[in-house]
Amino acid sequence: MFSKSAAKGLPEAQYLLCHYHFEGKGLGKDSSRGLALLKASANQDFVEAQYSLGLAYLLNEDVPYEEELGVTWLVIAARHGH
Repeated sequence: MFSKSAAKGLPEAQYLLCHYHFEGKGLGKDSSRGLALLKASANQDFVEAQYSLGLAYLLNEDVPYEEELGVTWLVIAARHGH
């Protein structure tokens, strides 16, 4: 559903698809792929992905805890209006 758009680099599709990988909805759980998609979306200035990436580094048990990266992404999201 979102896979083709995500593969084309569309940040909203990458953001939506990352949640399917994190939660294992219909694709099987793959946190590494979910994180890669979330990073790709955040790096394209998609503010929801930036905020989610910050939270993932701080709170997601499937993502290695990275306080500095988490706070950095939350600040970036805030600067973009989140």
